[in-house]
Amino acid sequence: LVLAALAAQITLGISNVLFHLPLPVAVAHNAGGAALLLTLVLVNYHARTSLVRVKHQVPLRWRFNPPKHGASPITIKGEMPWQP
Repeated sequence: LVLAALAAQITLGISNVLFHLPLPVAVAHNAGGAALLLTLVLVNYHARTSLVRVKHQVPLRWRFNPPKHGASPITIKGEMPWQP
């Protein structure tokens, strides 16, 4: 599907130059290019972050220490106090 969109984008771009198509067609070409770029950036981002999530896990030496009554610092509601 991405290759078909890329082929359509290239064809539309060359057609704009050779045949002097109207401005709305050129704007559609630019919008298609922006959509194609956004799609490829999102695919690349999700592919890279999924690899990072698998590769970097929380170290075993980290542990959860619940706050002691009256001794905890000011925290945001729902914040978990993690300590190394």
